[in-house]
Amino acid sequence: MTKPKLTEKDKEIREKINIRGKIKDVIHFSTDDNKKYAIIVNKVYKLYAIRLVNYEDSVNEVKVKAIKRFPDLMNFYQTKEEVNEAVKEIQETPKLIDQCVYEIETHEDDVENNIFLIGRTGSGKSTLANVISGGNEFGESEGSVSKTKNFQNEVFKYEGNKYRVIDTIGVGDTNLSPGKVIFKLAEAIYTMKRGIKQVFIVLGGRFTEEERELFVMAEKIFGRKIIEHTTIVRNRFESFENSEKCNKDRKELSKENKEISNLINSCGGIVYVNNPPLSESEKRRKIDEEDREISRKILLEHLQSCYGTYRMENWDDMCVGINDYMNAKNLKENSGNTNNQNLFTETRTKIEINHLKHEIIDEIKNQSLRSDDIEAHCFTKVNAIAFNVDLTFKIKNICSIQ
Repeated sequence: MTKPKLTEKDKEIREKINIRGKIKDVIHFSTDDNKKYAIIVNKVYKLYAIRLVNYEDSVNEVKVKAIKRFPDLMNFYQTKEEVNEAVKEIQETPKLIDQCVYEIETHEDDVENNIFLIGRTGSGKSTLANVISGGNEFGESEGSVSKTKNFQNEVFKYEGNKYRVIDTIGVGDTNLSPGKVIFKLAEAIYTMKRGIKQVFIVLGGRFTEEERELFVMAEKIFGRKIIEHTTIVRNRFESFENSEKCNKDRKELSKENKEISNLINSCGGIVYVNNPPLSESEKRRKIDEEDREISRKILLEHLQSCYGTYRMENWDDMCVGINDYMNAKNLKENSGNTNNQNLFTETRTKIEINHLKHEIIDEIKNQSLRSDDIEAHCFTKVNAIAFNVDLTFKIKNICSIQ
């Protein structure tokens, strides 16, 4: 497989579908119904992916109608031989060609209801993630030390609708460098390819300065309009089924100061729940489970009442731009966990992962600078590409991924 000489048409298609990495082959063909397709093979750190692109071309421009990534949205082919076999199979198999239906490749991910959890360490957000998803995939902790050591997400169904809950940001354990902040932002965007249904800011007690900073962080990362898609979840509120006590607490929170009152009024409101850790006592555990089940229903009914999905300017471009890099990083990390690797291979894998992280960070920077929506930027241009100083300061001092 030699590097092809790209035509102007090839370059235009590549630009429009935002493929990253090295282009290793481009093959054009037409089907019996005269639809035009291009098969584009790209390579990212010794891994191959294929895009099948349905397009129309005229004298003035090429219009991309649909795109499909093979072998799927996340995986790769390991060898040239696998790629060559796959290219031939795609061309000869109508069922595979018929899978090319999405205008944006990442829209193959059909989960539009993404719930992004943000909270102080010890607020119970991982417990909340388990309650919402109805599972036990998220590490729960009763203390102030977070058990969420890595980015976590879980897809589940409720009343026929798909949801994804994402547990990622814990406040108060360590400071993050600006680069790590961007990378964690990239992880969030990569996971929520169809946008954000709601940001849940998890409040484990009173409204503190740290919680106020969470609103600031959400605005700085995603733009001011994200507040319209943000809900405060008042967790561990034992009287959550008592509307009078909930209203009293809501008023008390609003009275703490004018700024907090404005934040509460500008977001999607406060939802009261109680998600206690499951007791070892059988009698108490049954009560805990009942509270968690009622809380789950309250939260999911609230989500059903929330309209619309939030996406920053250039959201799709960012998702597509980092998709191959993030998938390659995950694959390299998983391969690095095997016990039969020698020291040379392990070192090379670590270097490749580090390079991939830098590629992802650079892609987020580039896409952010292309956006016309200044409020949604994570960066600003001051003589050269630089971080927004205020954003860097805010996030570095409050945010950690645990």
